[in-house]
Amino acid sequence: MRVLRRLGAVLLVVGLVGVACDAGDVLRLGVAKSGRRCSGAGFARDSKNVLQCKGGRWRVTMTISRAITLIDAYNASLATTTSATPTTVSTPTPAPTPTVATAIAAGFAHTCAVKSDGTVWCFGRNNTGQLGSPGGFGAGPPTPNPTLVSGLTEVTGIATGRGHTCALKRDGTVSCFGSNNRGQLGTALPEASTAPILVPGLSGVTAITAGGEHTCALLSGGTVTCFGDNRVGQAGNPGGSSTSAPTSVPGLSGVTGISAGTDHTCALNGDGTVACFGRNQFQQLGNSGPSTATPTVVAGLTGATSVAAGERHTCAVKNVGTIACFGFNYNGQLGNPVGIGTAAPTAAPIVVSSLSSVSGVAAGSAFTCALNGGGQLSCFGYNYDGELGSSTNNLTGNANPVPATVSELNGVMAVTAGREHTCVLLSGGTVNCFGSNYYGQLGNSTNLGTTSPNPRPTIVAM
Repeated sequence: MRVLRRLGAVLLVVGLVGVACDAGDVLRLGVAKSGRRCSGAGFARDSKNVLQCKGGRWRVTMTISRAITLIDAYNASLATTTSATPTTVSTPTPAPTPTVATAIAAGFAHTCAVKSDGTVWCFGRNNTGQLGSPGGFGAGPPTPNPTLVSGLTEVTGIATGRGHTCALKRDGTVSCFGSNNRGQLGTALPEASTAPILVPGLSGVTAITAGGEHTCALLSGGTVTCFGDNRVGQAGNPGGSSTSAPTSVPGLSGVTGISAGTDHTCALNGDGTVACFGRNQFQQLGNSGPSTATPTVVAGLTGATSVAAGERHTCAVKNVGTIACFGFNYNGQLGNPVGIGTAAPTAAPIVVSSLSSVSGVAAGSAFTCALNGGGQLSCFGYNYDGELGSSTNNLTGNANPVPATVSELNGVMAVTAGREHTCVLLSGGTVNCFGSNYYGQLGNSTNLGTTSPNPRPTIVAM
């Protein structure tokens, strides 16, 4: 340590701490004589020694030869290259991007959601395989928790019917699973499937919709193809009852949107009109004529931007932000008092006067929910099971024709309506459901198997 301190002193004097120096740095020190007076703490030399000012006098620190030896050793240490192991910089593994819901669809008693990784998760009743899994198939218990549909990837859209489900893939093909009693899976066999089946001969699909026992697909060229139950013309096939093979609907072109109700289907045309076909017992086609497989334009409805077909009624969003509805109104599902409590339907589209800034609509069995541009949801109609998101008139069956805002919901991006339940997709990718949960279609075990209503939106653990 003493030698190191001495070397440090020499290096300090020449201003070379931490860098290489040579003997000349010592020899260039000023000349002084040991014992003579001095001030400060500087360095000097005489003919043989290195001097340092200590206590006011020059004192010998070491010989010049010793200083030069130390300097040479120091330089040699700097010149020696030590092969050091390269330091590996550990790059933190980024946290996996959470998968969130991007699309939802509510069937009669089940619900399915598409996640951001392209997978499909379903919950609720699975008696005919509509959840795409063997659990609960047949007479087994329902599945209240979201379950992955095996074999499905790169899914972008989903549609749910009474007992079947269809998934739209990124490549424009469609795979279906569940009940196939009417050919709604797009193939003749089997009668039911818990595994997704690719619909043969169907490609270029941009949107899908599922009714009670039929399915329709919108193709990239603006035409519509349907398959399944056609007994009242809901598949748009004028030549027969049911069809398991995808069949183009005559008379439709330039279509931009489709929606299938229980037994009828409506197409949104590019010019803002709506054409419907299928059962018309309750004037859900927008006219007072008979049921028909021929698409018929709804008179008096223009400027439509989207359409939703329910069980016995239809609603359309108009480009001014309003909703016009027609069909059965026994429970106020049209949002007006005309026909409430009676069997008299309404064929002419009637604007729901208390709604504005509407951006989306969903039609259930006997209720309707409207989404406005501010991310809020308003519902009206039947509320026996809390499907309106309100405890008002629960278990009474009374009509609720006045839209009521679901106060617990904000940031709603999409809404879907089943037979007796409602689900919404929120801006953060979470799903909330409310209404009947008899079969676990709300995605939780609360009130499973009971008729108790669930009017409060509950987060689905996706």
